[in-house]
Amino acid sequence: MMSCAVSTIDSPGLEVIVPVVLLMIAVLPFLGQATRRQVAGLVALPLALTAGLGYVKYTVDSSKDASRLALLSSMPTQARIEPITAPGNAYTSSQTCRACHPSEYNSWHNSYHRTMTQLAKPGAVLA
Repeated sequence: MMSCAVSTIDSPGLEVIVPVVLLMIAVLPFLGQATRRQVAGLVALPLALTAGLGYVKYTVDSSKDASRLALLSSMPTQARIEPITAPGNAYTSSQTCRACHPSEYNSWHNSYHRTMTQLAKPGAVLA
């Protein structure tokens, strides 16, 4: 269940690819005048840079995943409720209350109370 919150290992993102592509483009004019050894160096440099940046990105992402797992494991079980749309979840949504209590629902929905009853997640936290 906790594995859902952990990001998957993906290929290096744009923060790695864009600088390497720009470096390769910058190197192209020098390839025609360079010796075989210089060409090998000019090609190896961006490849080494890609490998280094990819390793740094992987290390940072792994650290974030470990931190996220530690946070989830320290969270009380009752706070880890399934989303309302999850199959088998017996949680009653606010829409159920709205059907029989429209004025109370409107009062609640238009107040700050609606937002303070949400689980803390990036989209719900204002600070």
